Amino acid sequence: MAILVTGGAGFIGSHVCEKLVQLGEEVVIVDSLINSTLDNVSGILSHGRACFYRVDVRFVDELCKVFKESSVDTVVHLAALTDVDESVREPSKYFDFNVNGTLSVIEACRLSDVGKVILASSAAVYGDAGEIAVNESLRPKPMSPYATTKICGEALVETYSRLYGFKFSILRFFNVYGPRMFRSGYSGVIGEFIKRLFAREPLAIYGDGEQVRDFIYVEDAAGAILKAIENPLNDVFNIASGKPTSINELARLLMDVAGIKCEVKYEAPKPGDIRFSLADISKAVEKLGWSPKTDLRVGLAFTVDWYRREIGG
Repeated sequence: MAILVTGGAGFIGSHVCEKLVQLGEEVVIVDSLINSTLDNVSGILSHGRACFYRVDVRFVDELCKVFKESSVDTVVHLAALTDVDESVREPSKYFDFNVNGTLSVIEACRLSDVGKVILASSAAVYGDAGEIAVNESLRPKPMSPYATTKICGEALVETYSRLYGFKFSILRFFNVYGPRMFRSGYSGVIGEFIKRLFAREPLAIYGDGEQVRDFIYVEDAAGAILKAIENPLNDVFNIASGKPTSINELARLLMDVAGIKCEVKYEAPKPGDIRFSLADISKAVEKLGWSPKTDLRVGLAFTVDWYRREIGG
Protein backbone atom coordinates (compact mmCIF):
# COMPACT_ATOMS: atom_id res chain seq x y z
CA MET A 1 0.00 0.00 0.00
CA ALA A 2 1.18 3.51 -0.85
CA ILE A 3 1.45 6.82 0.97
CA LEU A 4 0.28 9.73 -1.18
CA VAL A 5 1.61 13.23 -0.48
CA THR A 6 -0.22 16.21 -1.96
CA GLY A 7 2.13 19.12 -2.45
CA GLY A 8 4.87 16.49 -2.46
CA ALA A 9 7.16 18.50 -4.73
CA GLY A 10 6.89 21.54 -2.47
CA PHE A 11 8.98 22.78 0.41
CA ILE A 12 7.81 20.60 3.29
CA GLY A 13 6.40 17.85 1.06
CA SER A 14 9.69 17.09 -0.67
CA HIS A 15 11.41 16.54 2.69
CA VAL A 16 8.57 14.25 3.78
CA CYS A 17 8.80 12.22 0.56
CA GLU A 18 12.55 11.79 0.95
CA LYS A 19 12.14 10.50 4.49
CA LEU A 20 9.39 8.09 3.45
CA VAL A 21 11.51 6.72 0.61
CA GLN A 22 14.43 6.25 3.00
CA LEU A 23 12.12 4.14 5.17
CA GLY A 24 11.28 1.96 2.18
CA GLU A 25 7.72 3.21 1.73
CA GLU A 26 5.95 3.34 -1.63
CA VAL A 27 5.48 7.06 -2.25
CA VAL A 28 3.05 8.81 -4.60
CA ILE A 29 3.64 12.52 -5.19
CA VAL A 30 0.71 14.65 -6.30
CA ASP A 31 1.46 18.28 -7.14
CA SER A 32 0.19 20.93 -9.55
CA LEU A 33 3.68 22.53 -9.66
CA ILE A 34 2.06 25.97 -9.26
CA ASN A 35 4.26 26.87 -6.28
CA SER A 36 6.78 24.04 -6.42
CA THR A 37 9.29 22.34 -8.68
CA LEU A 38 10.35 18.83 -9.63
CA ASP A 39 13.91 19.87 -8.75
CA ASN A 40 12.91 19.27 -5.12
CA VAL A 41 12.23 15.58 -5.74
CA SER A 42 14.48 14.85 -8.74
CA GLY A 43 16.70 12.57 -6.67
CA ILE A 44 13.99 10.16 -5.59
CA LEU A 45 12.18 10.30 -8.95
CA SER A 46 15.30 9.61 -11.02
CA HIS A 47 15.96 6.42 -9.08
CA GLY A 48 12.38 5.20 -9.44
CA ARG A 49 11.75 5.36 -5.71
CA ALA A 50 8.58 7.41 -6.03
CA CYS A 51 6.03 8.21 -8.73
CA PHE A 52 4.70 11.64 -9.68
CA TYR A 53 1.31 12.84 -10.92
CA ARG A 54 0.73 16.43 -11.98
CA VAL A 55 -2.77 16.96 -10.60
CA ASP A 56 -4.67 19.93 -9.21
CA VAL A 57 -6.14 18.70 -5.91
CA ARG A 58 -9.42 20.52 -6.57
CA PHE A 59 -10.36 17.86 -9.17
CA VAL A 60 -11.65 14.84 -7.30
CA ASP A 61 -12.06 12.59 -10.35
CA GLU A 62 -8.39 12.97 -11.25
CA LEU A 63 -7.41 12.25 -7.66
CA CYS A 64 -9.53 9.11 -7.56
CA LYS A 65 -7.75 7.78 -10.65
CA VAL A 66 -4.39 8.24 -8.93
CA PHE A 67 -5.65 6.63 -5.72
CA LYS A 68 -6.90 3.61 -7.64
CA GLU A 69 -3.75 3.17 -9.76
CA SER A 70 -1.47 3.37 -6.72
CA SER A 71 -3.47 1.52 -4.02
CA VAL A 72 -3.23 4.47 -1.65
CA ASP A 73 -3.84 3.74 2.04
CA THR A 74 -2.51 6.93 3.69
CA VAL A 75 -2.71 10.55 2.52
CA VAL A 76 -0.55 13.44 3.70
CA HIS A 77 -2.34 16.60 2.56
CA LEU A 78 0.13 19.48 2.29
CA ALA A 79 -1.00 21.19 -0.92
CA ALA A 80 -2.16 24.73 -0.11
CA LEU A 81 -1.68 28.40 -0.79
CA THR A 82 0.10 29.89 2.24
CA ASP A 83 0.71 33.62 1.77
CA VAL A 84 -1.27 35.50 4.44
CA ASP A 85 -0.87 38.87 2.68
CA GLU A 86 -2.10 37.46 -0.62
CA SER A 87 -5.09 35.87 1.13
CA VAL A 88 -6.12 39.31 2.42
CA ARG A 89 -5.96 40.69 -1.13
CA GLU A 90 -7.53 37.65 -2.83
CA PRO A 91 -9.68 35.75 -0.30
CA SER A 92 -11.82 33.89 -2.85
CA LYS A 93 -8.68 32.41 -4.44
CA TYR A 94 -7.66 31.00 -1.05
CA PHE A 95 -11.09 29.55 -0.26
CA ASP A 96 -11.21 27.95 -3.69
CA PHE A 97 -7.81 26.30 -3.49
CA ASN A 98 -7.47 25.54 0.22
CA VAL A 99 -11.05 24.65 1.18
CA ASN A 100 -12.26 23.12 -2.09
CA GLY A 101 -8.89 21.41 -2.47
CA THR A 102 -9.13 19.82 0.97
CA LEU A 103 -12.72 18.77 0.34
CA SER A 104 -11.70 17.09 -2.92
CA VAL A 105 -8.81 15.28 -1.27
CA ILE A 106 -10.88 13.84 1.58
CA GLU A 107 -13.76 13.01 -0.78
CA ALA A 108 -11.27 11.02 -2.84
CA CYS A 109 -10.15 9.39 0.42
CA ARG A 110 -13.76 8.44 1.18
CA LEU A 111 -14.38 7.04 -2.28
CA SER A 112 -11.10 5.10 -2.22
CA ASP A 113 -11.36 3.70 1.34
CA VAL A 114 -8.17 5.43 2.52
CA GLY A 115 -7.33 4.52 6.09
CA LYS A 116 -5.44 7.57 7.38
CA VAL A 117 -5.28 11.29 6.57
CA ILE A 118 -2.62 13.71 7.83
CA LEU A 119 -3.69 17.34 7.38
CA ALA A 120 -1.22 20.22 7.46
CA SER A 121 -2.87 23.10 9.30
CA SER A 122 -1.31 26.27 10.68
CA ALA A 123 -0.57 28.28 13.80
CA ALA A 124 -2.46 31.08 12.03
CA VAL A 125 -5.72 29.55 13.27
CA TYR A 126 -5.02 30.85 16.79
CA GLY A 127 -4.80 34.50 15.74
CA ASP A 128 -3.50 36.91 18.37
CA ALA A 129 -3.96 34.95 21.58
CA GLY A 130 -1.86 37.27 23.74
CA GLU A 131 1.58 36.59 25.15
CA ILE A 132 1.03 32.92 25.97
CA ALA A 133 2.19 29.61 24.57
CA VAL A 134 -0.97 28.39 22.86
CA ASN A 135 -2.20 24.85 23.26
CA GLU A 136 -4.51 22.90 21.00
CA SER A 137 -7.61 23.47 23.16
CA LEU A 138 -7.55 27.23 22.61
CA ARG A 139 -10.49 28.54 20.58
CA PRO A 140 -9.34 29.62 17.11
CA LYS A 141 -9.53 33.34 16.31
CA PRO A 142 -8.41 33.71 12.69
CA MET A 143 -7.11 37.08 11.54
CA SER A 144 -6.85 36.35 7.80
CA PRO A 145 -8.69 34.45 5.09
CA TYR A 146 -5.74 32.04 4.97
CA ALA A 147 -6.23 31.15 8.65
CA THR A 148 -9.96 30.69 8.12
CA THR A 149 -9.34 28.27 5.24
CA LYS A 150 -7.19 26.18 7.56
CA ILE A 151 -9.96 26.04 10.18
CA CYS A 152 -12.38 24.95 7.45
CA GLY A 153 -9.98 22.21 6.39
CA GLU A 154 -9.70 20.93 9.95
CA ALA A 155 -13.50 20.83 10.31
CA LEU A 156 -13.87 18.93 7.03
CA VAL A 157 -11.33 16.29 8.04
CA GLU A 158 -12.87 15.78 11.47
CA THR A 159 -16.39 15.57 10.04
CA TYR A 160 -15.43 13.07 7.35
CA SER A 161 -13.57 11.00 9.92
CA ARG A 162 -16.63 10.79 12.17
CA LEU A 163 -18.93 9.91 9.26
CA TYR A 164 -16.74 7.60 7.20
CA GLY A 165 -14.28 6.15 9.69
CA PHE A 166 -10.80 7.02 8.47
CA LYS A 167 -8.15 7.96 11.04
CA PHE A 168 -6.64 11.44 11.04
CA SER A 169 -3.96 13.67 12.52
CA ILE A 170 -4.09 17.44 12.18
CA LEU A 171 -0.72 19.17 12.53
CA ARG A 172 -0.71 22.90 13.21
CA PHE A 173 2.66 23.98 11.90
CA PHE A 174 4.20 27.19 13.20
CA ASN A 175 6.91 28.99 11.17
CA VAL A 176 8.65 26.28 9.15
CA TYR A 177 11.96 27.16 7.50
CA GLY A 178 14.89 25.44 5.85
CA PRO A 179 16.40 24.37 2.51
CA ARG A 180 14.09 24.55 -0.55
CA MET A 181 11.82 27.18 0.98
CA PHE A 182 13.09 29.59 -1.67
CA ARG A 183 11.66 27.44 -4.48
CA SER A 184 8.10 27.83 -3.25
CA GLY A 185 5.81 30.74 -3.95
CA TYR A 186 6.09 31.96 -0.38
CA SER A 187 9.24 31.70 1.73
CA GLY A 188 8.26 33.59 4.91
CA VAL A 189 10.30 36.08 6.88
CA ILE A 190 13.43 33.92 7.04
CA GLY A 191 13.43 33.37 3.30
CA GLU A 192 12.87 37.05 2.59
CA PHE A 193 15.65 38.08 4.99
CA ILE A 194 18.14 35.65 3.43
CA LYS A 195 17.33 36.77 -0.11
CA ARG A 196 17.77 40.41 0.88
CA LEU A 197 21.02 39.69 2.73
CA PHE A 198 22.61 38.07 -0.30
CA ALA A 199 21.33 40.88 -2.52
CA ARG A 200 22.83 43.38 -0.04
CA GLU A 201 19.43 45.03 0.29
CA PRO A 202 17.89 46.45 3.52
CA LEU A 203 15.90 44.00 5.62
CA ALA A 204 12.26 45.10 5.73
CA ILE A 205 10.62 44.68 9.13
CA TYR A 206 6.90 45.42 9.33
CA GLY A 207 6.07 47.03 12.67
CA ASP A 208 8.59 47.50 15.47
CA GLY A 209 10.20 44.06 15.09
CA GLU A 210 9.23 42.95 18.58
CA GLN A 211 6.55 40.63 17.27
CA VAL A 212 7.37 37.05 18.28
CA ARG A 213 7.45 33.88 16.18
CA ASP A 214 8.11 30.20 16.84
CA PHE A 215 10.41 28.79 14.15
CA ILE A 216 10.67 25.09 13.37
CA TYR A 217 13.27 23.53 11.04
CA VAL A 218 11.79 21.66 8.07
CA GLU A 219 13.46 18.32 8.86
CA ASP A 220 11.86 18.41 12.30
CA ALA A 221 8.50 19.29 10.75
CA ALA A 222 8.82 16.36 8.32
CA GLY A 223 9.69 14.08 11.23
CA ALA A 224 6.43 15.07 12.94
CA ILE A 225 4.48 13.95 9.88
CA LEU A 226 6.18 10.56 9.97
CA LYS A 227 5.23 10.21 13.63
CA ALA A 228 1.64 11.19 12.81
CA ILE A 229 1.42 8.50 10.13
CA GLU A 230 2.25 5.89 12.79
CA ASN A 231 0.03 7.38 15.51
CA PRO A 232 -3.39 5.72 16.02
CA LEU A 233 -5.05 8.74 17.71
CA ASN A 234 -7.49 11.09 16.01
CA ASP A 235 -6.08 14.34 17.32
CA VAL A 236 -4.66 17.83 16.72
CA PHE A 237 -1.02 18.71 17.46
CA ASN A 238 1.09 21.87 17.54
CA ILE A 239 4.34 21.39 15.61
CA ALA A 240 6.90 24.02 16.61
CA SER A 241 10.05 24.57 18.64
CA GLY A 242 8.23 25.97 21.66
CA LYS A 243 10.81 28.79 21.80
CA PRO A 244 10.05 32.49 21.16
CA THR A 245 12.15 34.62 18.78
CA SER A 246 11.44 38.26 17.94
CA ILE A 247 11.85 39.45 14.36
CA ASN A 248 14.57 41.84 15.54
CA GLU A 249 16.43 38.91 17.12
CA LEU A 250 16.01 36.91 13.94
CA ALA A 251 17.49 39.71 11.81
CA ARG A 252 20.55 39.97 14.07
CA LEU A 253 21.02 36.21 14.18
CA LEU A 254 20.77 35.80 10.40
CA MET A 255 23.28 38.60 9.74
CA ASP A 256 25.67 36.91 12.15
CA VAL A 257 25.20 33.43 10.65
CA ALA A 258 25.54 34.70 7.06
CA GLY A 259 28.44 37.01 7.88
CA ILE A 260 26.65 39.86 6.06
CA LYS A 261 25.59 43.16 7.61
CA CYS A 262 22.64 45.05 6.15
CA GLU A 263 20.53 48.04 7.03
CA VAL A 264 17.16 47.34 8.68
CA LYS A 265 14.17 49.37 7.54
CA TYR A 266 10.98 49.51 9.61
CA GLU A 267 7.70 49.78 7.75
CA ALA A 268 4.00 49.86 8.66
CA PRO A 269 2.56 46.61 10.06
CA LYS A 270 0.80 44.31 7.59
CA PRO A 271 -2.97 43.65 7.80
CA GLY A 272 -3.67 40.32 9.48
CA ASP A 273 -0.20 40.11 11.04
CA ILE A 274 -0.06 38.37 14.43
CA ARG A 275 1.82 40.07 17.26
CA PHE A 276 2.77 37.04 19.34
CA SER A 277 2.91 33.42 18.16
CA LEU A 278 4.35 30.72 20.41
CA ALA A 279 3.39 27.06 20.77
CA ASP A 280 2.91 24.76 23.70
CA ILE A 281 4.24 21.51 22.19
CA SER A 282 3.77 19.27 25.25
CA LYS A 283 0.91 17.34 23.62
CA ALA A 284 3.02 16.45 20.57
CA VAL A 285 5.88 15.40 22.84
CA GLU A 286 3.67 13.23 25.06
CA LYS A 287 1.12 11.76 22.65
CA LEU A 288 2.88 11.87 19.29
CA GLY A 289 6.31 10.92 20.64
CA TRP A 290 7.88 13.79 18.70
CA SER A 291 10.17 16.65 19.70
CA PRO A 292 12.22 19.15 17.68
CA LYS A 293 15.94 18.42 17.36
CA THR A 294 17.38 21.43 15.55
CA ASP A 295 18.44 24.62 17.32
CA LEU A 296 17.46 27.82 15.50
CA ARG A 297 21.04 28.97 14.92
CA VAL A 298 22.02 25.56 13.54
CA GLY A 299 18.95 25.42 11.29
CA LEU A 300 19.59 28.93 9.99
CA ALA A 301 23.20 27.97 9.20
CA PHE A 302 21.98 24.93 7.21
CA THR A 303 19.50 27.16 5.37
CA VAL A 304 22.02 29.90 4.58
CA ASP A 305 24.55 27.32 3.37
CA TRP A 306 21.95 25.74 1.09
CA TYR A 307 21.00 29.13 -0.35
CA ARG A 308 24.65 30.04 -0.93
CA ARG A 309 25.28 26.71 -2.67
CA GLU A 310 22.06 26.38 -4.70
CA ILE A 311 21.05 29.96 -5.44
CA GLY A 312 24.40 31.75 -5.14
CA GLY A 313 25.49 34.86 -3.31
